[in-house]
Amino acid sequence: MIIDRDWSVEQAVAVAELLEDLLHVIHSRYQGELYAYWKATRITHFEVKDCGDDEGMQP
Repeated sequence: MIIDRDWSVEQAVAVAELLEDLLHVIHSRYQGELYAYWKATRITHFEVKDCGDDEGMQP
């Protein structure tokens, strides 16, 4: 993705605000479906081995 280097700060802010608003609308409309999709597609298929590091853990 290429962003033109001669954008003004105001142009960059306007685009960032537009993207933030769009993300908010998408999340509010599809939140449940998004989380279900991410959960189904981002689960690791590898066993995680315990490293035995209990530092910072409460007994």
